[in-house]
Amino acid sequence: MATRKSSPGSKSVDELAEALNQSQLKNYLDAQPPEARKFLHALRDLIRAAARGATDSFGYGAPEIRMKGETLFRYQAMQRHVKLSPIPAAIDRTELKGLRATQDAIQLPYSKPLPDNTLKKLVKARIAELEK
Repeated sequence: MATRKSSPGSKSVDELAEALNQSQLKNYLDAQPPEARKFLHALRDLIRAAARGATDSFGYGAPEIRMKGETLFRYQAMQRHVKLSPIPAAIDRTELKGLRATQDAIQLPYSKPLPDNTLKKLVKARIAELEK
């Protein structure tokens, strides 16, 4: 994508879009109750650590983690859990034992610690899916 500037010293369209994304992400996280906010930050940090080069974004009303211009994961705070989507097709549902999963999302309850190993497998499988 070409970076366009309208006049010297002004921000490019890409820079303005990135600033808007970051502002929306910050507003979303700040609006969450403390328990949810702490959980969302921990989840984001874990995914970003497992997906080197991934960036934060905001789309469809929810925070996203993107890699190479594609959505790696989207996560949303709900009343008692965080909804993480999509679930990579290569993931065997038995690996998600103890977690509630729908066809395309996983519910991560605030009351339980993050399943680090499972999340790392999800990230690895999702990256592989995006590279196809």
